[in-house]
Amino acid sequence: DIGQSIDLYSLASEWSIFMDAKIQDYTLQSFQRVLTNDSSISSPDIPLGVQFRDTGDVYFFNNGSVDSTTITSATQRNLVSFIKRSSDTIYAINGTSATGTKGSVDFTTGLQNTTIGNSPNGTTRPAKLKTAELIVFDSDQSDNRTGIEGNIDNYFRITP
Repeated sequence: DIGQSIDLYSLASEWSIFMDAKIQDYTLQSFQRVLTNDSSISSPDIPLGVQFRDTGDVYFFNNGSVDSTTITSATQRNLVSFIKRSSDTIYAINGTSATGTKGSVDFTTGLQNTTIGNSPNGTTRPAKLKTAELIVFDSDQSDNRTGIEGNIDNYFRITP
């Protein structure tokens, strides 16, 4: 639980997230939240989220918008990047990126804390995962994305 000190869910802000993640076991839950902030708003309820699914899909949630990509295996170590810019998002797995839609839902009430490895309420979509590094910028780092990913990969040897 990293609290609400990082304003990742504000529509007015830009942010960048870089991390590695490896799911250890899907028997705990088929949809595992790696990094998320929830809301008491019923639908959509995730202002911010990265979720690995046992189908090989990775979902990126951003203020009412959902983008996804498929990976070979979430039980192998993966380098994840998620950047919210003023007009769109960039999401990447192991250096392969795509452009997504910036959501437009106003999550100004009912926000819960941002958490790693679980929903903020602690009861839904828990993840049994390993991560060595999580880097959060309160700015758009899309111009530096490949360099940051390269540094993380060089240090932790994530991609083959």
